[in-house]
Amino acid sequence: MSSPEQENQSADNTILEKNKDEEQISDGGNKEGILQEADAHEYVTGIKLFIILAVVTLVFFLLMLDMSIVTNAIPAITNYFHSLEDLGWYGSVYPLASAALQPLTGKIYTYYSSKWTFFTFFVIFEIGSAICGAAVTSAMLIIGRTIAGLAASGLMTGALTILSSCVPKERQPGLMGIMMGIGQLGVASGPLIGGALTQHVSWRWCFYINIPVGGVVAGLLFMVSIPEQVAKPTGAKLRTVLSKMDLIGFAIFAPASVMFFLALQFGGEQFAWNSSTIIGLFCGAGVMFIVFFLWEWRQVQRLGYYLPWFLAAATIGSVGFGLLSTLNAQTSTSRWIGYLILNGIARGTGTAMPIIAIQNTLPLAQISVAMSILVIAQNYGGAVFIAICQALLTSALKTSIPKYAPSVNAQNIINAGATGFRAIVSADDLPGVLAAYSKSISHTFYLGIAASIICFITGWGMGLKDVRKKKAEEVVEKAAEGGVKGNVDSDLAV
Repeated sequence: MSSPEQENQSADNTILEKNKDEEQISDGGNKEGILQEADAHEYVTGIKLFIILAVVTLVFFLLMLDMSIVTNAIPAITNYFHSLEDLGWYGSVYPLASAALQPLTGKIYTYYSSKWTFFTFFVIFEIGSAICGAAVTSAMLIIGRTIAGLAASGLMTGALTILSSCVPKERQPGLMGIMMGIGQLGVASGPLIGGALTQHVSWRWCFYINIPVGGVVAGLLFMVSIPEQVAKPTGAKLRTVLSKMDLIGFAIFAPASVMFFLALQFGGEQFAWNSSTIIGLFCGAGVMFIVFFLWEWRQVQRLGYYLPWFLAAATIGSVGFGLLSTLNAQTSTSRWIGYLILNGIARGTGTAMPIIAIQNTLPLAQISVAMSILVIAQNYGGAVFIAICQALLTSALKTSIPKYAPSVNAQNIINAGATGFRAIVSADDLPGVLAAYSKSISHTFYLGIAASIICFITGWGMGLKDVRKKKAEEVVEKAAEGGVKGNVDSDLAV
């Protein structure tokens, strides 16, 4: 006969075992339901996937082309408008506008249809291109470039978001590689296409070229339906959506970006670097950037990424920029082509790895926002570095030309541009001017070396992540730990 204490202990054990069994059944049921939801996610295959890939690749190509096509058209544009003082705006305002709007684009894709949001941004991009092509003043051209840049921010985020929702995780790197590889051809071919159009047709067709291609994109886009990453709220009111967007962050980041760019644009040109105007712009931008980062620190979670390829890109980039800094007027064509190939490898790897990391480490519900943050850094960095390099080159030329070619007016060389100074320099002075140019251009590559080293140092904070295909059970556990059981299909449907 058992004692009362033994009976109580036995009863307690029975209750504990029962609770444990119920918990296991509950967990099993949750996982089964989660997996069923994951299996229900719609992926795209066959001809539809080919069309979607063609659309986003063509759009990405146009965006990259639009960033570089004006390079060889700028001399003709400045001659047409007699606006040498606006030269920096033509190339930089596009990526600057794109970066300024990035904090909002990710949220927009979170709440509205990916297909129609992407289409809307593309229409705006086409309008901006048409304004540029029809520009009758320099200001009108800059406004058109600004509109196109604002739309480009949504198109870049949208292209990445759409591909992420159309195929599983294990297929995304390959498709991203196709999109970005072909898209990068726009950067390489932009100066060639721009030069050919400017010489044989008109500089206006550097912008009009987007319109007929846009018609093809629109036609293809209407032919397919694009699955959503997560369920979008139906009938969402504008006021409700706006309350979910980081409008405060946008209101801080946009003016900070503009002030910083204006300081770089006007410094050494309209105003001295030590003038109160330039110092005030730098100080204002610095304060607002600090406020922005503090604000965003409260808004987003810290994310972990994997490391090796990014560090390799930073290393190759620093070596490539170091080699480019040795260029001079006597450097052989094979050498500078080889140096550029090395830099191209670093650029392609360094640009792609963060994108792949985001796609493989985040729930689908967060990818749009994360992509927009990433594109902010990439686009804003491009805009800022263009302006910084222009300022470095101009400043270095003012110092180097008097040293290597004392009889030449430095400002005249700067105004003539890299392709026009030979026409105003005598044969005796040309070697000195070329040496001054080589020395000055090296200063811009030093900046690339420094940036690559900073990337290598800070890149260690990205973390190491294995992005190979995960078992469904692992993803379920991650989703359950993150408390997103209602949207676990988003975690699995990549």
